[in-house]
Parts: sequence; structure tokens; C-alpha cells
Amino acid sequence: MPHLQELYSRYKEKGFEIVGIAQEHGKTLEDSKKTWHKAIQQLNLPWINVLNNENKEQMDIVKAYQISGFPTKILVDKNGKILLRVIASATDDIDIALKEIYGY
Repeated sequence: MPHLQELYSRYKEKGFEIVGIAQEHGKTLEDSKKTWHKAIQQLNLPWINVLNNENKEQMDIVKAYQISGFPTKILVDKNGKILLRVIASATDDIDIALKEIYGY
């Protein structure tokens, strides 16, 4: 998370946004919410965070974006077009793409 926090800090004023999607495996929705909230607080995540378990019947984000593993990073432009999909944590692909988009 420190790397994403650095990217968020660097580019957020230019319109860059992160939406964190969590898929918890608690015995109940309430258990999943507790685990999710605790992680957000402990990691100090300043961006939008969504729990996929909530209202999953209406919109399953993990399924809609074909997320097969965590972490998955999907770079989406302002028109909703997917520019990049990275299914790994140790890669600089997103850094390179953001430098190309923002020029630094």
C-alpha cells in the first residue's frame, strides 16, 4: 500500500483516483465489514474503498472487471476505457503508464 499511497499523493491533484475493491471472506457480512474497516484504518487508505460483499447481488465488481486475484490494478481512463491491467504487486507497469499520462 505505501507505493499506491505515493502514486495517489503524486497524481491526485491531476485527477487520478483510486478505488479500492475488497472481497472479504467473513462468516457474515458484518464480520466482513469489520475486517474491511479495520484494514482501511490500519493502512490509512485515503481513497474510495468499496466492499464487494455489500449489494453483490446488484453489482459484483469483482466479476464485472474479471478480477481473478488480489491485488489487481486496473487503470481506467475518464471515459471508462481500461488502459492497463496488472495482476501482481511487484511491477512498475502502472508507474510507467502514469508517467506517460501525466508527463512526470
